[in-house]
Amino acid sequence: GAKKWFKEAVELEQDKYKKADYLYKVAQLSSGQEAASYAFQVLKYNPSKIKAYGIISRAYAASANSCADKKFDKLAVYWLAADMARKAGDTKLAQSYEALAPTKTMIFSENMQGKTVSIGCWINKTIKVPNL
Repeated sequence: GAKKWFKEAVELEQDKYKKADYLYKVAQLSSGQEAASYAFQVLKYNPSKIKAYGIISRAYAASANSCADKKFDKLAVYWLAADMARKAGDTKLAQSYEALAPTKTMIFSENMQGKTVSIGCWINKTIKVPNL
């Protein structure tokens, strides 16, 4: 299908901006880790194609439950997703993810303020919990 065609176009294309455009199409036609992987490649070839951060944002959010064990950590993934949405210039998406992240009450009751949370699996990032 279309995804296969765009992947072939990526291999053949010499112009880095066109290559980024094709990679973006592949990322759009993918999901989860695969989509994020292609989106990161888009940014490697064309750092100004910030819409790719939106794909990464949605991939992080979609993997929140499978990339962390504790409830707090699962919800903390939404801070990463919100950060990527902001980089994409999508304030509305960022705000929707922030609303899913741990609340101030949860941060306080679990004594997590200022601590670092490690998110595993393909995301493989750490998040500093905000101070209250």
